[in-house]
Amino acid sequence: MLIKIENDLFNISHRIKSIDNGYFVCFNTKNKKFEVHNRNQFRGTYAATIPFNKLDSRTIDYLNETHVRNHKKIFKAIEENNKKLDAKLKEENEDKVKYKVNEIYNYSRRYSKTPDFDFEKNQWV
Repeated sequence: MLIKIENDLFNISHRIKSIDNGYFVCFNTKNKKFEVHNRNQFRGTYAATIPFNKLDSRTIDYLNETHVRNHKKIFKAIEENNKKLDAKLKEENEDKVKYKVNEIYNYSRRYSKTPDFDFEKNQWV
């Protein structure tokens, strides 16, 4: 159940109109969170769940930061984060492969009758 917030201590319910005049604040009694809705949106009014327990200036900052007019900046940040995650995953996979190759080499060296060679100088991976 949603309870529309008309008045609050810091007047957030009115101040958010400066960001978008369609915004209004509701309290979701099911998950005990504040939500921002936009009556000007197509197909439903839900816009965001506020990640704070109180309505204060952080709410204004959060809505400014996540507003649709900042979509280029948001997409750029997502792309940068994805690149970092991909690089980390690639590095972890390379480490796993190197470890397994080293295990195979050490196992085969113990039970092989071939002469030793320097594993570190070979770039198998």
